[in-house]
Amino acid sequence: MIRNYLLTTFRTIRRQPLFSFINVMGLAIGLACAALIFLFVNDEWRFDQNHEKKNEIFRVVRFQYNPDGSVRDTDISLPMPLGGAMVADYPEVLNSVRLDNSSAYIRRGEATIEEPIVLADPSLFDIFTFPLLKGQAIQGLDDVVISQTIAEKYFPGEEALGKALSIRLGGEWREFIIRGIAEDIPSYHSVRFDILINYKKLSHIYTWVKEDETNWYSASPYTFIELAEGADIDKLQAVMPDFRRKYYPNEIERLREQGRWEGDGIPTNYYLQPLTDIHLNTEISGGLVSTSDPMYTYILSGIALILLLIACINFTTLAIGRSARRAREIGLRKVVGANRFQLMFQFWAESLFLTFLALIIGLILAESFLPVFNQLSGKDLIFWDLFSLGGLGTLILATLITGMLAGLYPALVLSGFRPVEIFRQKIKIGGANLFTRSLVVAQFTLSVILVIGSIVMSDQIHFMKNKNLGYEAEQIVVVPTQSLDGDRLLDRYQDLGRSTPEIEMVAGSNVSFTQGRTRVGFLYEEKLYEPHYFRVDANYVETLGLNLVDGRNFNPQLATDTLQAILINESFAKTLGWEDPVGKPLTGFSRGRSGMENPVIIGVVKDYHLQSLALDIPPTVLSLEPSLSFRFILLKIKTNRISETIASIRQTWEENQAGIPFVYSFLDEDMNSQYAAEERWGKIVSYASWLTIFVACLGLFGLSALSVVGRVKEIGIRKILGASVSQITILVSRELSFLVLIAFVIAAPIAWYMMNEWLAEFAYRIQIGGMTFLLAGVMMMGITILTISYNSIRAARENPVNALRDE
Repeated sequence: MIRNYLLTTFRTIRRQPLFSFINVMGLAIGLACAALIFLFVNDEWRFDQNHEKKNEIFRVVRFQYNPDGSVRDTDISLPMPLGGAMVADYPEVLNSVRLDNSSAYIRRGEATIEEPIVLADPSLFDIFTFPLLKGQAIQGLDDVVISQTIAEKYFPGEEALGKALSIRLGGEWREFIIRGIAEDIPSYHSVRFDILINYKKLSHIYTWVKEDETNWYSASPYTFIELAEGADIDKLQAVMPDFRRKYYPNEIERLREQGRWEGDGIPTNYYLQPLTDIHLNTEISGGLVSTSDPMYTYILSGIALILLLIACINFTTLAIGRSARRAREIGLRKVVGANRFQLMFQFWAESLFLTFLALIIGLILAESFLPVFNQLSGKDLIFWDLFSLGGLGTLILATLITGMLAGLYPALVLSGFRPVEIFRQKIKIGGANLFTRSLVVAQFTLSVILVIGSIVMSDQIHFMKNKNLGYEAEQIVVVPTQSLDGDRLLDRYQDLGRSTPEIEMVAGSNVSFTQGRTRVGFLYEEKLYEPHYFRVDANYVETLGLNLVDGRNFNPQLATDTLQAILINESFAKTLGWEDPVGKPLTGFSRGRSGMENPVIIGVVKDYHLQSLALDIPPTVLSLEPSLSFRFILLKIKTNRISETIASIRQTWEENQAGIPFVYSFLDEDMNSQYAAEERWGKIVSYASWLTIFVACLGLFGLSALSVVGRVKEIGIRKILGASVSQITILVSRELSFLVLIAFVIAAPIAWYMMNEWLAEFAYRIQIGGMTFLLAGVMMMGITILTISYNSIRAARENPVNALRDE
């Protein structure tokens, strides 16, 4: 019997190959997308779940408040003695660890490679669960623990434990001994490392670190604490204001005297953030791993569910359309003795076979598309996790339900028809009702929203990449000084510029546009100002093509320009409320390390974007003051002989670099890299919209096929009465096109609201115009007409005799 059912299924597929292909592939695509998005969502929600003490681990965050009690700012870079003080003051705090991340050059043999490093106290292994494959945790100052990947990278085919590894810290090469090799830490951890160094080593390298060990006004490491099991976190949180007052006595009174606090509450407090809350909490930024906006997880989950739902509905609709053509087969089977149960089993067997075939193809598609999806999402998802995380069971259950529902109509309805009624064609099969119309409207409403969203995101990204930034970013080569003597390196490159016609200008800065920030706080007329502060050289303004709207540029021939002159931008002038700031001293502004006090403003530069367009242009001060070293060299080069010019820049580096690899980038590429996340999500939404459209169009195709089946005789009569092919095509297509139009009318205001909410995150943004909606509407109507024209034209071209021969 089973063999007979399978033979019948294969014959049905062979007789209707196009319907079978569309049916299976539509569901397969839906299942593939659901599988990929399940992997993504699962990876997001399982962050930090593998630590044995996950419920007892908390990160300490500093909250700063406005006078009205709202949060003004959050910070996770806290004073070095903070964790130890909490352990000493509160018995429920069992342990603490300081963490920080950086990058350093690693050298073994002739290879020198820059690698990310993490610095932590030895207590890290007591608090977090990081299994060691070999050796022990860090103890001594010169101990290092590396991951299995790093061990294989630097010690291929040999034992790494106990070997030496040279790491460049503080401008010198230092020998570290590998004491432990840890398992590779999965990507779903907020704290992870490949190279781990004892944090206490820093105090033996940098004088300022040693001084900050007891300095409550320092701000460097991240601090995690471990609470006793069952400790009352709310009770501990409630005493944090007292803890703050103990180590910052008279803080509120001092701030009031300085005019920096007018509220009745507290200006600053510590918040204990649960470890498992870190990854998806965008209100607190920073850390070893970037936080993730849960909104994208919800969006992807919604897309996956709706794609799968649409695919299942379309599968069911097409199954009904295919079964409607088998009415005579049902009649003949009943005449020769088939009972209703056998027919029901046959239809369900066929439906389940096709759905599980779609599942197999969907899993193959998911594995094939996973590398592309990883690239888009910025993750490193593993396909086989799907089989160990309950995802496969969910997909099988969805497939089983789809197969049963798809076979429900033919199994319960068609199997109950009497043969006489079938042969006399007294039964009407197919057609569209309110439910199927609603499904079409819902499908295309979502599709239009996604299409409009992808267009708006693409336009915003294009706007940010092409907006005039207020300086000349093209052909600016950025060379990081890599902790070398930046002033000496700048002199070497300026010598190169004087002898190389292809290098037009050379400048130095302690920050690049996308890396590094320094802010200086000072009181002016009892009000606090915190402008961004850059150390530049005299060529900086000319190299970048900045516009001076008032005053003059730095003059290296004037000794007073080094410590007594500054440039400010327009935003800072507006913040100060000065219409004519040139010549005025910035009273209260000081740089104690160099002796700068109350410098005079000699010029105002036109506002320029030194960070993402998602942010406002901050008040900015430029100075020649030498206490900050140059960390970046900027070289403006000509467009001809670029490769030869880069080679000259590389050669100068190698002559002065002390074994450090040459690294460079172009400033315009650095600026565009800030929008990588927006670009990734724009592509994901775009691909999702096209997939949704494709799957929804399969539903349209099935619905138009059903409509044609139910109106065969009507079409035949109209043709006999003189209707043309175009008239019949319009007649059949009109209703479905109208449904898509209704979907567009519903989707447009929803999409406008959602995308305006998204654009609100950008300080500089586009305005959503009517052209966006017109483009989306024309696109959707064009796709709709193309989808339903096949069945409409084919029905219109049929010989009416075939439809009416039995009348």
